[in-house]
Order: sequence, then structure tokens, then C-alpha cells
Amino acid sequence: MDNKRKIIKISSLQNVKLKSALKLKDKKHRKEKGLFGVEGLKEIQCALDNKYKVSEVFFCSDLLSHEGSRLLEDILGQDKEFACHELDRKCFVKLVMREQSGGLYIVFLPKERKDLDLYLRKESFFLALEGIEKPGNLGAIIRSADGAGVDGVFLLSGCTDIYQAQVIRNSLGSVFSLPIFSMETKNFFKNVNRYHLTTVAAALKQDSISYSSYNYRKKGIVVLLGSEAFGLSSYCLENSDALIKIPMNGVNDSLNVSVAAAVILYEARRQLDEKTL
Repeated sequence: MDNKRKIIKISSLQNVKLKSALKLKDKKHRKEKGLFGVEGLKEIQCALDNKYKVSEVFFCSDLLSHEGSRLLEDILGQDKEFACHELDRKCFVKLVMREQSGGLYIVFLPKERKDLDLYLRKESFFLALEGIEKPGNLGAIIRSADGAGVDGVFLLSGCTDIYQAQVIRNSLGSVFSLPIFSMETKNFFKNVNRYHLTTVAAALKQDSISYSSYNYRKKGIVVLLGSEAFGLSSYCLENSDALIKIPMNGVNDSLNVSVAAAVILYEARRQLDEKTL
């Protein structure tokens, strides 16, 4: 590899740098260190495209794919300070979750969103989530939100960390491209009221109307979804402008929350697109 950057070789599972990177799988350690790790070339590229700063690089020459080698060269060519480690096969396999990782693992610094006003001042289409604890569900929902063209996502009380590996993987890197704001549920509604946004909550209630009957063509609208187990909190339901549900024709009374999110968001997008025709 023709690069002047110093590369430290690691061949021991007891190496301090490797152990520190492994700890990033834990939310508490991510928060303490202010770092998170990403595997998967598509996800890494998405983080780079959205200006996330590299803190450390880990790679395995034996496992580097052609695309991985090219991406590594691009990263090492950056005029920025960060450590670079070459791991042997056993150490790298210990670090990553999946076999087809491309041979590359990057540690990034998270971004703190402080530009909420920028997004709330225009006609916007938002998604708000409360109590979504399962990383796979959260990642899949964020991927659907990206596909449906939402302007931003609010993560309210009880949601898991967006920098968890499964969230990143299931979102295919959409966690890096979408504006995502974390806040307590009550604080969210303060912002909603301040900017006169319309909130429509998914809930299996008697007075909920069909999701396809609701008019999403508002100046600023937020779709709210809660966990599969408990749904939205009573506070959310009491403070939302409307309640909707997806009619079920089988023996089950609801869909997986990530599927429900996709169904509702794409109906909202269909209506919003019709408005602009």
C-alpha cells in the first residue's frame, strides 16, 4: 500500500486498541468515548459522504475486497489526523459482525444536531418514534423514512441509540444522511406547538381512522409511531392532532412496526406528491 501514513500492525486479541474498538459495541462506552464504529463499505461511504470525521481505521489486508481497497486508499489519502491499524485475520473477524465486511472497519466521531430551527421553519414532512428499542426495527424504519423522503426523524423517549451497529446496518447508512434529532417526548411537543406542526399518531384505538383516509397534505406534518409491544405513550396520544391505524384483515391486529412505518410514510408521500403535480 503506497501511503506515507503510519500503519500499526495488530496480531494479538489482547491489544489495547483492539479491545477499545470492541467496547464500542456497548452504548455506554460509545457515549463515554464519543465514538462509534462502522462496518460495511456502503455504510462507511455514506458516513464519509455526510462529513462524519474519521477517528481510527482498522483493516485486514487478507479480507480487503477490491472496493474496500479503493475506499481505504481514499480514506488514507485524507489530509487529517487519525490512527490506522492493520489487523490480522483473527483480530479483524473478532471486531466485525458480518463475514462480508469488505475488510474495513472505521471509527467515527458522532454529529450533534443543533440546527432544529433550520428544518422546522419550512413545509416539512417528519417522522417521530417513541420507545423503539429493537435496533433492527429502528434501522429498517429509518431506511423507509429515507426512501419516503422525510425531512427529518425525531427519536423520542425510549428509543435505542442510532449508532448501534444493527441500526446502522439495517438503515443501509441512512442514519448518516437523514437529519435525526433525539429529545424527550414532552420537549418534542413543545417544539411541535411552537412551529404549529400537525401530529398524526398511529394507534389501535376505536376512534382511529384508516391511514389511507387521512389527509397528509399539511404545511408541516409529523407521523408518530410507538413500539410494537406498548405503542405510543398516553401523553403522545392525548397531545396528537389525529389518530390513524392500518386496517387488518387477518387474525393479527397489527404489523411489524417497521412495515407499518413504510406503509404509512409512503401513503403520506403519495398524497404530498399529488399535491405538487
